[in-house]
Amino acid sequence: MGHLVNLKSFRKKKRDEFYRKHGSKLDIFILRFMNENFPTDFFQIALYYQELQMQNEELLWDYVAFRDLLIDAVEKTFGSALMNELEKQPWFDRLSISKEEVVERCLSIFIIGETRNFGPK
Repeated sequence: MGHLVNLKSFRKKKRDEFYRKHGSKLDIFILRFMNENFPTDFFQIALYYQELQMQNEELLWDYVAFRDLLIDAVEKTFGSALMNELEKQPWFDRLSISKEEVVERCLSIFIIGETRNFGPK
């Protein structure tokens, strides 16, 4: 018999190789997609979320719940369109990175991209 392949390890190697070769292309593509399709910025969404929490008389709100809500909204609203556009790119390999990973990366770029504007100049 041949040898056994650890699928989890194989997938991680494929994903790491994809990020190493195409991570910056992916980030630039996602940033361009967001600039063309996202109607607002992170801070406006965060402020709106906080206002809703106060209106509902929530004493606390947690970032993890907020992030989960954002991931769900991005995936439902833009996930399919983003993946369709990515799959048209010759460098993109849908077997190396999942839709969920792309959406997570999209949200991270959305948040980090906004906060980068407030750092030291």
